[in-house]
Amino acid sequence: AYSLIAYKTPWLIMNMLWPLFFVAGLALQISNGFLKRWAARLVLIFAAATSADAMLRLTFHEYANPAEPYVYVQSTVQFRTLMEDLHKAVEKRPSLLSMKVLVLNQDTWPMPYTLAKFTDVSFRGPAGAPIADADVITIDDAMRPSVEAQLTGRYWRRPFQIRDAYGAGSAYLKYEHFLG
Repeated sequence: AYSLIAYKTPWLIMNMLWPLFFVAGLALQISNGFLKRWAARLVLIFAAATSADAMLRLTFHEYANPAEPYVYVQSTVQFRTLMEDLHKAVEKRPSLLSMKVLVLNQDTWPMPYTLAKFTDVSFRGPAGAPIADADVITIDDAMRPSVEAQLTGRYWRRPFQIRDAYGAGSAYLKYEHFLG
């Protein structure tokens, strides 16, 4: 049944596994021969090991590999690196926690979570957002020409992509805070 569903979500299979566990337990209970029980146990152990291997590989090693079918919901390595750079700058200069951060992306998640430490974060739609005094600006790349026309200081542009299923974006970091 799961293979017939074209748009798969990670939580869908979990809803289907619980009834199968009960059926497998019932099959073990009903089987009356020693050989049948051990064969069923070996099949269950193999299935659990295969599932655990896939879970560990996707969680710790291949979480950002676009060839994997569930990666579209994960943040990319580019996004993580950008957020780490912001937080490292704050570790060196704690006063940067109060810098003005302007998020103009259409889809902002997980930025409300990753930027929660900063005290002056604005999440606005792209229409008419004033950017003149912002220290950090994140945008979708479609907005680049209009945003770059409004920049008044020196900024360092960092390309990034929030998720594999989301388009390319850019972050503008005020030069004196990050490279100056």
